[in-house]
Amino acid sequence: MTLTIVPVYGAILGLIFVVLGIRVAMMRRDHRISVGHGDKKELELRIRVHGNFAEYVPMALILFTFVELQTRPAYTLHLLCGALLLGRILHIAGLGYSKLILRFIGMNLTFGAIAAAGIIILWGVIFGIPA
Repeated sequence: MTLTIVPVYGAILGLIFVVLGIRVAMMRRDHRISVGHGDKKELELRIRVHGNFAEYVPMALILFTFVELQTRPAYTLHLLCGALLLGRILHIAGLGYSKLILRFIGMNLTFGAIAAAGIIILWGVIFGIPA
């Protein structure tokens, strides 16, 4: 089976990850800080935004790949991947601008997408959906 949906979202999320990393690197360069955040709150925030993205996106994409390999309908994948993408964007906006409601919604979309993928996979395994 050829994966057609998850790779597209993975590519978009990968590009966002690179942009977040570049933002950290540029601020490190500007403040001449190679390790840590040097008590610069804005740098600490950028590091955490990048780190949080790195902590959740890989697991989500792995699970979404398993869902796609179970030959689930395309809309299922678009819902999962779209929720993750929107959740990550809202989380970035919520941390970057101290709008806690965006952060809250973003994390709930992220957790929801990951949990839903786990449930879908287990359902498929238990009830014999081909993998």
